[in-house]
Amino acid sequence: MTFERLKKQHNDVDYLVNFYAPWCTHCAALRPTWETLATDFAQVDSIQLLAMDATKNESDFNVTIAGVPTIYFFPSRTTTSEAYVGDRDLPSLANFLKDRATSASRLHPHQRDEF
Repeated sequence: MTFERLKKQHNDVDYLVNFYAPWCTHCAALRPTWETLATDFAQVDSIQLLAMDATKNESDFNVTIAGVPTIYFFPSRTTTSEAYVGDRDLPSLANFLKDRATSASRLHPHQRDEF
């Protein structure tokens, strides 16, 4: 399934996508944080975190990937996207999602003491 089709079928979902390369040490360092973030937001129906191997998959995301890891936010009900340019730590990524969630009333991620 293409991302475009996924967004059309689930147009009420925000997506945060991590474009990575398996050989990238920065991507490997981000992986545990990304997995924790995905776990923390797993019960939030309006947000999905995706990881895509940018070296093996052709992208229909309509974004520029100049290096990896590259993270983009795709808000629901739009065709726009926003590149993430912040720190790659759990609190920064979680706050980025909380600040941009289009369905804030449904945003109740697992709470952590660090936040």
